[in-house]
Amino acid sequence: MPHGRLYTVVCALAVFTCLASSQSGDVLRYVIEENQPPDTVIGDVMADANLTLTFDADDTRRPRFGVLLGAGTGYVTVNATSGVLRSTVSIDREAVCVGADSDNCVISIDVVVTSATYFDVINVKIVVADVNDNAPTFPQPEVTLPIPESARTGSGFDIPVADDPDAGENGIRTYYIVPDRTPFSVVVTDTAFGPSLQLVVTQQLDRETLDAYSLVVVAIDGGDVPLSGTIRIHVDIQDANDNIPRFNQNTYTTRVSENECLSSPIVTISATDPDLGEFGRIRYGFSDKTYASYGDTFRINETSGDITLERALDYEAEVTYRLTATAVDGGGLVPGRAAILIHVNDVNDNDPVITFTVFTPSGLAAVSKSADPGTFLAHVSVADADSKQNGAVSCVVGFANESTSAFDLKPIQPHQYKLVTTAALNSTNQTTTRACVTCVDSGKPKRSATSCLNVSVPDENANRPRFAKPSYFASIAENNRIGAFLLRVRATDPDDGVGGVVKYGLAPGNETERCCSLDTTSGVIRAEIAFDFERKRRYEFRVRATDGAVRANSAEVDVIVYVLNRNDETPVFTGLPYAFTVPENVPVNTSVGRVIASNVDSAPFDVIEYVIVSAANCSFRVDPQSGVLSTTRMMDREAQADYVIEVVAWNTALKSDTAIVQVSVLDVNDNSPVITYPTRSNNAVYVTANTPVGAIVCRVIARDDDVGDNANLTFAVTRSNKLFQIDRSSGVITTAARMRGEVTWLRVSVTDQGSPAMTSTAVVVVKLRTSGQRSAAEVDRTSAAGTAGITAIVVGVVCFLVVCLGVFVAAKMIARGRLVCRQKCDARGRVQYSCNGDDTILSAYDVDEHVIDTSRCQVVSGVVAEVPRLPRPGILRHPSKVRFADTDAASETSRDVPSLDSGCCHSDETPMTSQILASYESAYCLGTPRRFADTRFTMPLGNVLHSTPVSGCCPYIGISNCQCGLSPEFRHIFADSFHEQIHRDSNRHDSVVEPTLQWRRAIHDQEAALTDFGYRQNEDTPSNRERGDMTASPSELTIQSPCKTTYESSTGEQDSSNSSSVIL
Repeated sequence: MPHGRLYTVVCALAVFTCLASSQSGDVLRYVIEENQPPDTVIGDVMADANLTLTFDADDTRRPRFGVLLGAGTGYVTVNATSGVLRSTVSIDREAVCVGADSDNCVISIDVVVTSATYFDVINVKIVVADVNDNAPTFPQPEVTLPIPESARTGSGFDIPVADDPDAGENGIRTYYIVPDRTPFSVVVTDTAFGPSLQLVVTQQLDRETLDAYSLVVVAIDGGDVPLSGTIRIHVDIQDANDNIPRFNQNTYTTRVSENECLSSPIVTISATDPDLGEFGRIRYGFSDKTYASYGDTFRINETSGDITLERALDYEAEVTYRLTATAVDGGGLVPGRAAILIHVNDVNDNDPVITFTVFTPSGLAAVSKSADPGTFLAHVSVADADSKQNGAVSCVVGFANESTSAFDLKPIQPHQYKLVTTAALNSTNQTTTRACVTCVDSGKPKRSATSCLNVSVPDENANRPRFAKPSYFASIAENNRIGAFLLRVRATDPDDGVGGVVKYGLAPGNETERCCSLDTTSGVIRAEIAFDFERKRRYEFRVRATDGAVRANSAEVDVIVYVLNRNDETPVFTGLPYAFTVPENVPVNTSVGRVIASNVDSAPFDVIEYVIVSAANCSFRVDPQSGVLSTTRMMDREAQADYVIEVVAWNTALKSDTAIVQVSVLDVNDNSPVITYPTRSNNAVYVTANTPVGAIVCRVIARDDDVGDNANLTFAVTRSNKLFQIDRSSGVITTAARMRGEVTWLRVSVTDQGSPAMTSTAVVVVKLRTSGQRSAAEVDRTSAAGTAGITAIVVGVVCFLVVCLGVFVAAKMIARGRLVCRQKCDARGRVQYSCNGDDTILSAYDVDEHVIDTSRCQVVSGVVAEVPRLPRPGILRHPSKVRFADTDAASETSRDVPSLDSGCCHSDETPMTSQILASYESAYCLGTPRRFADTRFTMPLGNVLHSTPVSGCCPYIGISNCQCGLSPEFRHIFADSFHEQIHRDSNRHDSVVEPTLQWRRAIHDQEAALTDFGYRQNEDTPSNRERGDMTASPSELTIQSPCKTTYESSTGEQDSSNSSSVIL
């Protein structure tokens, strides 16, 4: 701050201090410069109000000072004993008095002076002096201003006005333009709605010479050290609209009652524009500042100019509304403006408001029973927000026939009273009483209010409240109900009467008022909000206990509330919808895309696992941790072009979200054209010698299972031929000349448009028909009859040889000690094997409800060794691989097939058991697809369920046209062991095999499995002898499943619809 201004302020303080000491009427006036640090001395009320003459040096009669609650109490405080006024904060004049002049920014407070027999209220007015601490600012950094080239010299165009919150000399003093060599100047004018800044044309403009200007307007204030602000003006020189709308008056004034009905018109504005057409069409509106301030209170019709009321007015909130209306024509020039003043008429719609101020540490009114009459109890102030007679209020003591003879109101100033006693209270045995005040205004109709003050009549207070614990702790799980109990604080006070009555409250400055409530009587603390562990985990606050004495004592204690975490969040998929593409014929395990779900819970509740709950044809799998989708088999678009996959994201609390994934298979040119005509057996056509040139001979018919260009076919004759020609698009073959020979061979080709292109060829035999020649149909019938006879003879011979070979093989097996066994069920649901046609039991195992439906005695799978009872239903280990060979193939080919693929069965099936040597599935025997849901069982292969209908199968167990999937309610059965076992197998997925296959395993696999069951080859153990001589087993173990199974029930009845043989 400059030394000159500091000297001025110090002198002003001294002058006003002297004036304050000599003026009367209990009004003091001080001056403080803004931005002074907190605790700056403002004045001395004791000295300036000449109170030193009223009170002598006796300390017992020295007064105490206080400040009544009001608008200015947040800025200053008074020393209770010395009366020195100090600032509590650094005062910002622009925040305290928006838009006021420096001399008019006044903070008004009422200082209370009181002693045992003295009470007075002194009004103190503090003038906040302005400091140049704000630079001028424009509402935006730059603006584009269109100006027609026809604008006359001296024409002005409105541009934004700078704003400087400082007042007086520190406000904006001048504007100028940089650079100064432009055909423009700036002019400031005062209008009814404030200063207006215009860019004035000083020279004739010529758009053809220069069509744009860029200049900077600078605003400077009048401070000792001037501050400035700038705005860049982009001037666009235009042709056209050279008139702006003009209102028929500059200022519109109207009055409206504060209880005016909504949507009612208040005033109508009107403007004219001499331009024609679109340039003369006017649209009305409010300025940006008016919209920001009053857009929700008033509405303007842009066509008619009617202004209507949209929100109820309140005279007590705002007496006059100053609006700025704009009128814009179709040319979009700077709008015309008009000021609108709306004065609000007061209506008596507010009750008087009574406020009691008690000057005791506890904030409770109290008086000793032995107090003298006239003892001060409380300050009473009354306010009525209405104006004039509607706000003129008178007050009396009394309410509802209650005795109020013990108290009286003494006027101090308008609307201010002191509540005093009228007699001693020695005669009463009550510890509390009430003083009620009723105030009535002078409006029509009158409005009144009554408020009561509880007054305690305590004995002497000698003890402070004491809490039972030094601090209190509580914990609560998140997502609690509102009002949930947290804890209870307890404090005791040994004093008698009201001095021993403890009330509880939150200590000032606590945030807990937003999260907890405190019962002032019981000390019970309850939750006021539903706590959220993810937002905040700990709340800390202090509770104050205060007794009821006049000079109340208090104590405080710390309370800490901990929020406990819950797994309460649900995974949510992001990036929806999911639509992926994959080319056909890509390798197995090709990545298709990735699904992602998020969980906002903290560890350990933020783990997410992905599962496929439905996947057509078991073609995809999902990585449970990463969510990456990949293929489990070769994609064939011609078999299926689109897939819909349902993926579920689970967390540890079994909360889930589901996403639908669309996968489209992209076509690859992997199919050659198929020629359906001509064929090898049907390729001859006939023409006559008289067939004209251009006659249609035949049409080559072909198709291609691909799509697009890959299926767009063209036809051609591969060798040069002058007798016939073919249409490239339709394949129609026509004659190009008359035939000269009897037979012509045409080799035609059909080519698709793929990359690379694929071609198929066929031969068309064109024959020349002569008189007496038989037709091709007659020749074919003669040939067919001979061929059928030969075929029947060959089939008969082959069948005879097959029967003979079967008898020979069966005899050799029996001779080698191999057994052919059948399964049967006894009444207890035990599976037995009768071998070589007798009832000898080779091996038996206890099959409970996990393998067989005992009500129908229907075996759904067979095994060759004893299977122990499962330690946990439905959870089995799976073998590494199963070897099988196709008996229908010309040459036997063995290959390894994963016993459990990581595709469909990753999410819906449980692994097979490694304790099963070999097994087969009979649910689809003889080509009749009977769904697994027809039988309740747990398969010891492929699907392992908990005595539950299964909705499908997996393709690698030998069943075609299958569909995988479990109903969601059974999926959790496999959660424990599923994921830790699912990845142990190869990810390869081989083609679907038919039920007529032999399933084989190498001998080392057989030996390992037999070891798991307790068998030892070449060991003469009791267990081996009991089950038969296992050393006689062949090197390979084979189970034949020709889909003819005979089941025997306990009653001896047979079901021959399906049968199987087990060969050991």
